[in-house]
Amino acid sequence: MHRSLLLAGLGILLTLSPTYGLDIFSGFGVRIKDIAMIEGARPNQLRGMGLVTGLDRTGDRSDNSLAFEMMKAIMRQEGLIPDGEISGLAQNNAAVMVYAEIPPFAKPGTKIDVQIAAIGGATSLTGGVLLQTPLKGADGNVYAVAQGALSTGTFEFGGNASKVRKGGTSGTVAQVPLGAIVEEEIPVNMVRNQYIYLSLKNPDFTTAVRMADAINTMKLFKEHLIDEPASPIDAATIRIELPEKLRDQAKNFATPGRRNGQPQLIRIIHQIENMIVEPDQTARIVVNERTGTIVVGEHVRISTVAISHGALSVSITENAQVSQPGAFAEGDTETVDRTSVDVVEGGGQTNLLQGGITVAELAKALNSLGTTSRDIIAILQAIKKAGALQADLIIM
Repeated sequence: MHRSLLLAGLGILLTLSPTYGLDIFSGFGVRIKDIAMIEGARPNQLRGMGLVTGLDRTGDRSDNSLAFEMMKAIMRQEGLIPDGEISGLAQNNAAVMVYAEIPPFAKPGTKIDVQIAAIGGATSLTGGVLLQTPLKGADGNVYAVAQGALSTGTFEFGGNASKVRKGGTSGTVAQVPLGAIVEEEIPVNMVRNQYIYLSLKNPDFTTAVRMADAINTMKLFKEHLIDEPASPIDAATIRIELPEKLRDQAKNFATPGRRNGQPQLIRIIHQIENMIVEPDQTARIVVNERTGTIVVGEHVRISTVAISHGALSVSITENAQVSQPGAFAEGDTETVDRTSVDVVEGGGQTNLLQGGITVAELAKALNSLGTTSRDIIAILQAIKKAGALQADLIIM
């Protein structure tokens, strides 16, 4: 049986093959841009309410629905509403919520993806088209406009009596790839006073100190007579002081259209983002009992502990036998079930694991016991309960 123990995170990747082969890739460094982000240079969420039309009688249906009112408003704008009441508009239309994420520095004309979700009584958005919908930010300003044919990832077949739908979604959620056009750039403020701030994606004091120490070795800052421009503020934040001659330039950076003549600031950020740092992490083991997956961090250690592993095999066999009366005897021939139960308990082995062993040594010891992934999970839980596992054990 194939058994694998995945040791991942930011330290070691260990794979145990069926033949118990061992491959280890030890400590490594990553770019700062992969573990941290510049504060202010972040995406923003946009939202709008729109109307999807062109549906095949799967819309909001009711003439009192929001889709009906929205369609009437559009028709009035076009001067097409006749005198008197109209009906039947809603069945081919659906009111939807449209939302998108706009990246930092997105310029007018840039296209972004949009997601659509029905908010009324529509049963499917398949085959629909989103009409022009303004998308607003949290400040109420319009930053993009969305429109286009919907993609639901589903298809339907059927007749009047029944339909069959296949696909990964319910049909009431869809998307329009590159369906929104950015109309206005969102201001990005990466510089506060004379500082740039880095935010760690996974806060950690050790990693923050390592990042600050690495930035402080940059030749660029030495040339501008800044001894230690970077300092860790907390486990998630590093503050970087800008050279004095760039501070006036940085004031205009938050204003779109006033960033000309700032290549030096961009180059500083470029150099910082591409510096290599070895991140740290908390000793942690994550297990998924449903799938048998085990993920172990690099710094996991266990104290001295003895592990005994035994196997209990239970075999139950059902045999049908024919029972019939003897010669000249009264009675009927019948089928009788016979159950055989056999219980075998394998000889357990006891292994002593010395304190401070590494993940590789732990995996080797567990495999020497002939354990499966589920056995390893049970053993790790027992070691943790005994107080010998010096790591967080997270059960999914």
